Amino acid sequence: MSYEFDWKNYILQLGPLPPLVQLWELELVVELKRWIPRREETTVLEVGCSNGRWLRWLEREYGAQIIGVDTNPVGAQMVENFVLADGLHLPFGDGTFDVVFSMGLVEHFAKAALRRKLIEEHVRVTKPRVGIVWLEHPNMNISFSWLWTKLHYDRRLGYRHYRITHLETKEHFRNLGVEILAARFIGWFLPQLVKVVTRKLHKQFCFPRKVLEGTFQHKIFEHSLTADSFLVIGRRT
Repeated sequence: MSYEFDWKNYILQLGPLPPLVQLWELELVVELKRWIPRREETTVLEVGCSNGRWLRWLEREYGAQIIGVDTNPVGAQMVENFVLADGLHLPFGDGTFDVVFSMGLVEHFAKAALRRKLIEEHVRVTKPRVGIVWLEHPNMNISFSWLWTKLHYDRRLGYRHYRITHLETKEHFRNLGVEILAARFIGWFLPQLVKVVTRKLHKQFCFPRKVLEGTFQHKIFEHSLTADSFLVIGRRT
């Protein structure tokens, strides 16, 4: 049975900052610190800001001036500079922000034309030549992650995810004149599982943890079959 997901309660239950305990979060932070330059003043826009927890992380790490956009007004209770607006028609001028991003947003648009329009708006309001634009979305390639998303989140919890692959995301970036700085899958199911299982085996039976952990460090497991999310970071040209 399919349900309609309750976005309001979801937003209200989020913490004030990202917990940074899941592997995809930790890998994301490494990439952001690598590619987002530190300036005296950094202006940041999040499209689909939810409760603004990643905006607050950027404010804390970069001293950034932050603005959040969302179509759900509940975010206004938690985001100081909140704008109620549609990500397909951002109410800002061209080249306004140093950093523009969204997380877990683009995959909720059913048609490729709408996904391109959403990314196009990201790019439009990013400063030319210096501005950074980035997206994170679930790994919607045919994979364990895709199956889990469709069967658990969509069918059981009532989300609506549509299939956008890493190839489509990168194509939109290139066609919109964005230089791709980083494009990678983040968060791997198997190493996470191995970490949990070997910890229990080690505790119960003194199992040598490094043996099994080492087996799963090979690149064969670091690809789209098992990855949680896809991340692309670019610079507007």
